[in-house]
Amino acid sequence: MRKRCLDALSRWCSPILFCLSTLLVAACGDDEDGSDVPAVREELVDAEVGHDRLVVRVITDDGVTYYPTQAISATQADTLMRCICRYAPKNDGLAHIYSLAAILAPEPRPLREFKQVGHDPVNIKSVWKAKSLPYVNLHLGVLTSDVGSHSFGFVADSVVDGKSFFTLLHRRPKDDAEAYTRDTYLSLPLAGVPATDSIILHINTHDGLKRYAF
Repeated sequence: MRKRCLDALSRWCSPILFCLSTLLVAACGDDEDGSDVPAVREELVDAEVGHDRLVVRVITDDGVTYYPTQAISATQADTLMRCICRYAPKNDGLAHIYSLAAILAPEPRPLREFKQVGHDPVNIKSVWKAKSLPYVNLHLGVLTSDVGSHSFGFVADSVVDGKSFFTLLHRRPKDDAEAYTRDTYLSLPLAGVPATDSIILHINTHDGLKRYAF
């Protein structure tokens, strides 16, 4: 059984730049046959890694599976990684992968399991529920000067009348100034949530507490 490599991260200390340190591949250039480069897509995917630490396939949030046309090395074997992927679909279920970088997808936990808790605000660009895979995805704008590592986590608050409540935690380093906005992607895994439940997610923003329901 494949394990999620992001589960091995600490329950709270998950760096905002984790995706940069676990870049799997960045392969750019013209297609091998000299034809015009097809339209490139960028979206969140699950990347399945085999025992040889090569990416076997990527699965989009729409449930479409693509097999890479080139060898892509990962840092761990037999894992399932949540990633942001830039790719160009080709024929027969293949895709040329231009970049594949891991993002954070921390499992939600009860508040008592967190050693440190932070509610520092973020800017929200979009929040949406994946069509086929069990995730709620977040595209955030995080103010930073790249001093230290920001930390993220999801609290599993409660389940009431068929509604599962979650809260995003965010802690910024005390010396990190709000100099510019960095795009940050997160995914809230929903594998343990009954399919019939509604999902309620609370996020503290610079404009106050926001509530998202799915």
